[in-house]
Amino acid sequence: MVDASTCRWSEEQVKALITFLIAEKKRHERDIQRIERTIQRLKREYDLTDADMYSCEEFAWLFVEF
Repeated sequence: MVDASTCRWSEEQVKALITFLIAEKKRHERDIQRIERTIQRLKREYDLTDADMYSCEEFAWLFVEF
């Protein structure tokens, strides 16, 4: 797969690419905020401790590295 940021672009094309990248960044930021709220809600609903959350954080790295 080609990394679009390493290609040669006209000024108009690079502005379109940057616009797309900013939109993607904002969408991911919104997704992250929703995920954070969901995590906090579940922690509260299931009365999980900080130790429980730490255990989940540690286990999550297995999925990141996968």
